[in-house]
Amino acid sequence: MSAADLTRATAAELAGMLASGEVSSVDATQAHLDRISAVEGDVHSYLHVNAAAIETAAAIDARRAAGETLPELAGVPVAIKDVLCTLDMPSTAGSKILEGWVPPYDATVVARLRAAGLVPLGKTNMAVVTILDDGSIEEVSALLEKMLPAMCINFRQHL
Repeated sequence: MSAADLTRATAAELAGMLASGEVSSVDATQAHLDRISAVEGDVHSYLHVNAAAIETAAAIDARRAAGETLPELAGVPVAIKDVLCTLDMPSTAGSKILEGWVPPYDATVVARLRAAGLVPLGKTNMAVVTILDDGSIEEVSALLEKMLPAMCINFRQHL
């Protein structure tokens, strides 16, 4: 199976391939990381890529090889929206004010993803919505704005 096939497969399809041994979690995760690396310069969808993703995938593969019964989605790579707290990656909600903050806990949904054996690839970009003193709204990804100011959504409208 090609790397392109792995990055286009659904979570259910990947889970089936992982369970059957057709592909390893390391292979699936590496295919996704390679794809992120190849296109990230153009799309800027990730604010942080998880340096421990391959290590996490290898641990899932080792558990599977040892015959451990794993949850159905174990080993499937997953992206996490930056609004969700992660204890091992920065969580900024796309805001400059939180830049570099690493929470001391996982959000419940992240903890459940990890418990199910999914492999976090990193934190994806998002817009920050601010209601200003004059009642207008400003929406922009503060972290992305410094990289792509012309492409950011930045508007004001009165409520």
